[in-house]
Amino acid sequence: MRPGQDADLFLGRDDLRHELTREVLTARELPLLLIQGQRRVGKTSLLNFLPTLLGAGFRVVFQDMQGAAVTSVPAWLKDLRRRVAETLQLKPDDWGPPDDWVAAWAQLEPWLAAAAEGAHCRLILAFDEYETLHRYLAQDPDQGRRLLAAIRSFSQHQTQVCLLFAGATPFSELRHPDWSEFFVQALRLRVDYLWRADSLRLITQPVPSLRYPPEVPERLFDLTRGHPALLQTICKHLVDIANRDGRRAMTMADLDEALARGVDRESPAMERFWNEFCTAPGCRACVEDVLAGRPPANRAALTRLAEHGYVIEEDGRWRLRVPLFEDWLKRYREGFGG
Repeated sequence: MRPGQDADLFLGRDDLRHELTREVLTARELPLLLIQGQRRVGKTSLLNFLPTLLGAGFRVVFQDMQGAAVTSVPAWLKDLRRRVAETLQLKPDDWGPPDDWVAAWAQLEPWLAAAAEGAHCRLILAFDEYETLHRYLAQDPDQGRRLLAAIRSFSQHQTQVCLLFAGATPFSELRHPDWSEFFVQALRLRVDYLWRADSLRLITQPVPSLRYPPEVPERLFDLTRGHPALLQTICKHLVDIANRDGRRAMTMADLDEALARGVDRESPAMERFWNEFCTAPGCRACVEDVLAGRPPANRAALTRLAEHGYVIEEDGRWRLRVPLFEDWLKRYREGFGG
C-alpha cells in the first residue's frame, strides 16, 4: 500500500500517525522508535507513508531486513550505506565493512551524520522486519551486545539520524543479545486492528457504487474485528463477485461466498500465526485450550498471546480475538501438524 495508489485504503490510524509525527517533528533529540504489531496489520503501509507524514525536512531510507542483500551484519551495514547514498543521490562508493561489527558501525556512524548534514535534512532509517537482524546478532551474542550498545550511544548523541525498527516482536522478547537492555528509552508505537468506524469505511468507501445492506458490513466487521488484511481480502472478493454478476447491490449470500473464497488453508494472516507465532513453547497447547473452552494451563503462553492481541478475555473466558482465526484453526490446524 503506497501513497497515491492505495491511499483510500489507508483509513484510520489518526492517533498513531499524530503521535508518530509529533514525536519526530517536535523532539529536540530524535527518538529511537519501535513500530510493533501483528503481521499484516499495516506496519509496512505506515512506513510507506512516512515521507508524506514528515514532510520535506526528512528523508526516509527503507530497508527490508528480509531482503536478499541482508545475509549478515556486515552485509546489513553495507546495504544500508548503499541505500542512504541512493536516497540522498550521493556518489556511490565501494565501502567494505570490516568483519568486526562494532568497528564497522564506527566507520558508518560519521558517514551517516555527514550525509544527513550535507543533504540539509534529518534521516529516518526504517528497518522493516527487524527481527531478521536479531538472528544474525544471536550468532555472536557478545559482539551483538557491543553493537547494540554502540547503536544506542549513536542514537543518544546526535540529532540528524533517527533509527526506526518495525516488526511483530517487542524488544523485550529478543534475548542473547537483549535488545530491551539497550533500548529501554525507545518509543514504542503499536499498530493494531482498525476501529469499527474505520472498518466500515474500508468496506464501503473504496468502491462507492456498491450498495450494502447494513447487516453485511456489520457482520464482516464482527468476523474480522477490523483486521485490515482480512477486510481487504474479503472486500476484493466482494468486488469480484459484483463484477462477475454485473450488479451493484450486495447480499449476505455474496458475503458468504466472499468468505469461502478469501479464507482457505493458505490465508496468510492465519497461516503465519499458526506456523510462526505459535511455534513458541507452549503456544499451540494454549490455543488448543482456548478453542476447547478450557482454562489455559500455560500462563506464560497465554500472556504472550494476549499481549500480541490474538486472544481476549470476555465474561471470564478466553477466546480468539478474531472469529475468522478461530474458524480457520478448527478447519486447518491439524494439516500443519497442530
